[in-house]
This record gives sequence, C-alpha cells and structure tokens, in this order.
Amino acid sequence: MVPPKVRDILLQSRIFYFTFSGLGIVAIMFLESDSSWWTTLRLIIELIVASLLYIKSSESPGSVVLDEIELQSHSASQGSLEQLQQQIPEKNYCEECRIYQTFRTKHCKQCMRCIPKYDHHCFWIGTCVGELNHRQFWAFLGSQCLFCLDGFFVYINQLDHYHEVDEDSEVERYSILFWYSFGMCCMSFGFMIFTGVLFFYHSMLIMTGQTTWEKTKRDKITYLNFYPKFYHPYNYGLIQNLKLTFLHQGKLSNWDPPPLNEIQRQINIFDNEYYSCC
Repeated sequence: MVPPKVRDILLQSRIFYFTFSGLGIVAIMFLESDSSWWTTLRLIIELIVASLLYIKSSESPGSVVLDEIELQSHSASQGSLEQLQQQIPEKNYCEECRIYQTFRTKHCKQCMRCIPKYDHHCFWIGTCVGELNHRQFWAFLGSQCLFCLDGFFVYINQLDHYHEVDEDSEVERYSILFWYSFGMCCMSFGFMIFTGVLFFYHSMLIMTGQTTWEKTKRDKITYLNFYPKFYHPYNYGLIQNLKLTFLHQGKLSNWDPPPLNEIQRQINIFDNEYYSCC
C-alpha cells in the first residue's frame, strides 16, 4: 500500500515527466530540422524505452519477510555468545515494523516499511530503490540520459531555422519557435547531466557491491562499522556483483556478512585507503 503523500508526489512527477517528453516529441517531429527521418524515429524509440523503464522502476523493491523460526533465531540479546564466537555483526530491530531486519535492510519513513538492500527513496518513481528494482532504475537512468543527449543535438540544429539577421539593420531576429527549441535544448542538457551523473554513480555502486545508503552513511551503519574502514562485506567481485543485481530472478539474496576472522584484502579502484573518487 503506497502512502497517499508518496502517491501524490509520484503523480506530479509523472505529469512533469510525460509533459516534458511530449513537448520534446512535438519539437522533434513538427519543427524544422536538418535531421533525417531515421533520427526522429530513433529518438521516439529511445523515449518509449525510457518511459517503459521509468514505469518499471516503480515496481516493488522487495519486501522483508521473516518466518517465525527465523524471528526466534534472531531474538537473542545483543552481544550474545554465539555472535561473539562467529564474529559477525548483530541484526538491527525495527521498532516500526517489529522485526529483526535482514542485513542491508533499512526502514523508509516515506514508504513506511522496511526495504531490503535499501539504496534510497526516489520521489521520481514513487518508491524506494532496493534489491528487486535497482536494475530497472539503473537502466532507466541510462536510457533517459541517451534520449536527452540525442535530443540535445537535434534541438541545437533546430535553432538555426528560427534565427535570422536583417540584412539592412543587421539586427538579429528570433521567432517564438526559437525560444521553444532553446528551452527544450536547455532542459535536455540539464537532464542529460543529471541522469548521466547518476547513471555512472550507480554503475560504480553495482560494480563494487554497494548501495547509496551504504556509501554515504557508512559511519552510521552498524553492520559496516563492524569491519575495517575500506572493507565492504558485500563486494564479491565484479562478475558476482553484476549477477546479484541483474540476474536475481525476483528473489531476495542472503546478505549474511562474513565472519571478521575470515575477511580478505579487497581491491577497489573507486574507493580505497589512498583515494576515493565518489
């Protein structure tokens, strides 16, 4: 059940997204341009793909379900002997949902529930980005960036058709369609930068087995503070990280971290003891 406030924000976001996209298609199809029919068709296909992925990104990020046996097994008091012997961090108890959270789970105040492999709450898609919809969100960012980049150059090309210089007075004249194309050009550029940066950032997170929450709030996450600063317990290597994100088949993974005495040195080209790029 989506909370009313989240649903209202999602509705406004979708109205803005599809209005902007519709205005962009109008500019591409009906204003003068030197672009070929193939360019126009390509942009329409790119928009359709981005729109479908935008809607798919709103699917459930997953739900934390703990059966009675699992709840009992994690109901021991903090600092139990078993946990000390195994050298693994403790699981957090969510006061709102009244469950012991699986590792990498966080309670979202906007969605009013616990989200497995929580990344962040995104008002654009009206839900959280979590384990089961991270791949759709990543694909949406990439396709939207491509569409905006492609459209940006088409709009740039259109500007010359609505701009002329008076031969007698040498005064430049701009028609209203010039400013329409110019506005679409600016918006395309802005969204291209916005989605492009997010696309590469989430690519880095996926390749290194991290989430936005874990990357930005590591100092406050108990199960990460249990390990050395530059060690991430869910970085299983590039291939396995990609499989867990893109080939999960709609099933939640088991994110139990390794015992402290079994961890090995990791190589992370994005974030290590010498530098951090993000």
